[in-house]
Amino acid sequence: MRKEKINNKNKLKIFNVNKEKPKVLLLGTGLVQSGGVSPNWRKIIIELSKDETNTKGKDMLLGVPHSIQATIAIDSDDQKRYSKYKYFFENEYPYYQNDLIKEILKIQFDAVLTTNYSYDLEDNIVFGFPKLPDSSKRKYAYSTTNAVDKKYLIHNYYRMNVNEEVIQDIWHIHGEARKRKSMVLTHDEYAKSINAILNYSKMRKKDYTYNRDNLKFESWVDYFIFGDIYIVGLGYDFSEFDLWWLMNRRSREKTGFGNVYFFTPQSKFFEYTPIETALMRLGVNVEHCGMCLTGDKEEDNTVFKEFYKRSINKIKQIIDSKK
Repeated sequence: MRKEKINNKNKLKIFNVNKEKPKVLLLGTGLVQSGGVSPNWRKIIIELSKDETNTKGKDMLLGVPHSIQATIAIDSDDQKRYSKYKYFFENEYPYYQNDLIKEILKIQFDAVLTTNYSYDLEDNIVFGFPKLPDSSKRKYAYSTTNAVDKKYLIHNYYRMNVNEEVIQDIWHIHGEARKRKSMVLTHDEYAKSINAILNYSKMRKKDYTYNRDNLKFESWVDYFIFGDIYIVGLGYDFSEFDLWWLMNRRSREKTGFGNVYFFTPQSKFFEYTPIETALMRLGVNVEHCGMCLTGDKEEDNTVFKEFYKRSINKIKQIIDSKK
């Protein structure tokens, strides 16, 4: 059982991972897009690359992994690319209130991990959060280390009071809009990110081996490796090789690891897609929740909304069964 009560003062949570697995939500853009307002990754990449002079071949990028698309389409100069990230998420990214996000955040998780750079989760807890000045955002910001973590935010999260009973720690695992250099979108940025994860894992090797009954969780990486993970609204694209590396890393823990549940509607064409099959080989439970895509865009919007409702209820059931 966790040794520290959740409050707004304790920066670190401590678990006996031999007996208890933290409850971890891994949330992608799918749930955010369910309202039909927020753009998908292809649209974001197009927006970020629209001012490029070398536009030849952009229309041929459909089907190419997102990280490769971004590498090809967006300015190769780091500073120009960072400026585009900052401008887009400060001025063009649309925020809205999403009942599905509000509902899933009422479930008490030990950590909420999101691949989103935007503040959709925070905005559905504290309305207007994205427009707050950075000084106000920092009032919700915590770090598990005294060292400055400017680049990959491995130790940084936001602690938000959902209501009187639920407090969520929100980790932007691929960076966040407020810190443009932290954002992981291009293939090059993914490579640098996984290098940071590898270095962190090496640093924690001794603790992972000998301090399992009193393990301090200092990073979102710890939650990924040792938690029961509920993956919602994330396609788990093969280009996200940091997440694939971590999923494989989990299986190497000698005393066992928690359960992983991957929530996705069933494909119209496959019983299990190649991504789902690969995840199942790594011990992941694929949850279709009785929903199947039709191939019609408008009908599938309805399918996804119902699917997410069922996913939230299924997560509640699984968590309640483990109490």
